[in-house]
Formats: sequence, structure tokens, C-alpha cells
Amino acid sequence: SLVMHYFRDWNVTVNEMHRVLKPGGCAVISTHHPFMTDRLFQPENFHDCYEVEDTWGKGEDKFKVHYYIRSLEDTLKPFIESPIYIRKISEALPDESMREAHPDIYDRLRCKPSFLFIVIEK
Repeated sequence: SLVMHYFRDWNVTVNEMHRVLKPGGCAVISTHHPFMTDRLFQPENFHDCYEVEDTWGKGEDKFKVHYYIRSLEDTLKPFIESPIYIRKISEALPDESMREAHPDIYDRLRCKPSFLFIVIEK
């Protein structure tokens, strides 16, 4: 879960996934949605892969995190160019129960997804 964005080059990792999956085996990859990272960091060129520094946590629990942002094309390309079959792509939507508890976040996530899920199969 949410590991891929720490790697600049996804080709090696995707090829390793193909190697270790059994025939018919599946895996679910979750990563930041490219549109979310574009909103947060506004790179000079949306189609370039950038390393970014982000601050997570609040108050005294804040810490710096480095990861890579990339376009949707660059997110999917390593899977498309590998022998792996993409079974499903999902832009995670908020659960309906969030509408009442956090309406502002619910509305934002309904219009601007933050995560992307890719189901692959060998």
C-alpha cells in the first residue's frame, strides 16, 4: 500500500512483480493519484517525474517525506509495457458515511480523487 511513489523507476519493480506472481496471481497497487499530486505541487511540466518533499503530521509530530510524482501516463506505462495484465483501475471515492461526518472532504474527494488503485494479474 502506497509504496510505489517512493521509487523513481517503476520498471524494475513491475518486472519483479511479474516474476514473483504465480500464473493467474493478482496484486493491488495503490499510489497517489497524479491529479492530486499535481494540485499539491504544481510542477513546471506535468509530464515530468519529480521528487518532492512533503510534510506529514501535525504539531510536534510533523516529519518530512520524499517521494516522486508522475503523470497518469507515466504511472500506467510500466504496467502496459510489461507482460502484466491490468485487470482494473480505480480512482478511490469516499465512502458515503463520510458525507455527513466530513462534508468538505467528501465533496473534494468526489471531484478530485487522491488515490489510484491498479489491480494487476500475471
